[in-house]
Amino acid sequence: MRDDRTCTYQRPPDSVRRTVSSQSPYAVSEAASYTEIPRSQDVPSTAEHSNTSTPSVTTSLDPRFLSPKSSSLQSSDLSFNLRHMQLYSHFIFETLPSLAELGSVDHEQIRTMMPMMLTEPYTLYQLLAVSAMHMSYIHMEEADRHLEEAKDLQTQALCAFNDAHIEVTVENCVPMMSFSTLIGIHALAEVAGNADADARGVLDGFVTYMNLHRGSRAIVSQSLSFLSQTSVAPIMRSSEYAMHHASPSHRDTAVAVAHRLHTLLDQADSSEESREVCRVAASQLDVVYRTGSDSVVPGSGLIWVWPINLSGEFTDLLSMRKPEALIILAHYAVLLHHRRRVWLVGNVGGILIQEISKFLGTFWKSWLDWPNEVIAQS
Repeated sequence: MRDDRTCTYQRPPDSVRRTVSSQSPYAVSEAASYTEIPRSQDVPSTAEHSNTSTPSVTTSLDPRFLSPKSSSLQSSDLSFNLRHMQLYSHFIFETLPSLAELGSVDHEQIRTMMPMMLTEPYTLYQLLAVSAMHMSYIHMEEADRHLEEAKDLQTQALCAFNDAHIEVTVENCVPMMSFSTLIGIHALAEVAGNADADARGVLDGFVTYMNLHRGSRAIVSQSLSFLSQTSVAPIMRSSEYAMHHASPSHRDTAVAVAHRLHTLLDQADSSEESREVCRVAASQLDVVYRTGSDSVVPGSGLIWVWPINLSGEFTDLLSMRKPEALIILAHYAVLLHHRRRVWLVGNVGGILIQEISKFLGTFWKSWLDWPNEVIAQS
């Protein structure tokens, strides 16, 4: 057998060279082709070691392949590697299905939203952080490594977001809204993880989690005004449909909870300003209840947005341990308890109800009878 053979690869003619559309990072022209990629400065060409003309070897990729020209991504942001691709794959095939309470995912929604989510680096980094967090739950033997990875990725996400200095627009409202939701999911998973180690600190941890993300609330409120102008508008309409066509049992529960909380606030011995802050929080919670406490995406997605969408004034009342605010939180905890089999929730709902009941004592017991009955029955 001859061992002195040399392989050469002929470059395709210019007429069949691939061109990439500037409108999409994934769009390719119909002409089957190739694009010349700049040679890496770090990896020498094989031509330097052979008398035969061969193509250069490169470890760098033209940023145009990964980002549309209109995106805020710059070449310095594109520090993604094989591990990131593994985390992204895990998010699509494992994490997303795990977030759907009944084990199903609306693929049409994913197909609609994912391309828009990936136009901003901060959303992508946070998506990867949630994926790493999920891995820490399913691969317990390597939990510490995955948690550290999730922390690092979230730090990158927050730095990218802070460096962006951008305003909410029609073009970026979907990735910004998604970023806020992913931040909330990540923080809730952290609270759930800490609950397994020390249940006594769940209330403090949950209030801290809501206080940490006040900035997200402005994003959510501004994004909502633009979402109806984007391709996710049908998703919003399906959420509204779910809210208005909930099952009778869901409507009955929502009405009972709303009546209980409004009666509580009408009788509250607090300032009118505090009562109004609590009324807004209770009204927002009513919307979540009306979508159904055990519904699938999209309606159930509102449960992850509720803590982020609360006003700073309401979280201040929680920090001060005001009874009315804590009782509203206990009724939100019922919804969390219904999702206790979801990895990022766990026993947080039940523990919150127990902690709040213990803190408030017998004077407020009647307002917490129903939440306690729910966890006792399940």
